Amino acid sequence: MEMKSDVMMSKFKRICVFCGCSIGLMSFVSQIVCDDGRLLTGVIPKTLMPIELNGEIVGEVKAVAIMHQRKEEMDRHSDTFIALPDVYGTLNEILEVISWA
Repeated sequence: MEMKSDVMMSKFKRICVFCGCSIGLMSFVSQIVCDDGRLLTGVIPKTLMPIELNGEIVGEVKAVAIMHQRKEEMDRHSDTFIALPDVYGTLNEILEVISWA
């Protein structure tokens, strides 16, 4: 981290957050990101769009064919990853990214 005046600045510019939508956590995270003036890109398999996208869309949404392609796309556009508590799907996603490293 570098120091700018009295504020610590992260070297990570593109952060990927894995968390589940079913409990509304992703909605909360996305709102904070946008309120801070940062760019938000969501990546979702086409088959999940009717189930998961049921409210206002914040930022850009990229539709992909399958879950593995989703992980690849998120990896390609991120400097680091964060996993927030959820269910087994989130654990699967973060462990796959760790295994790639």
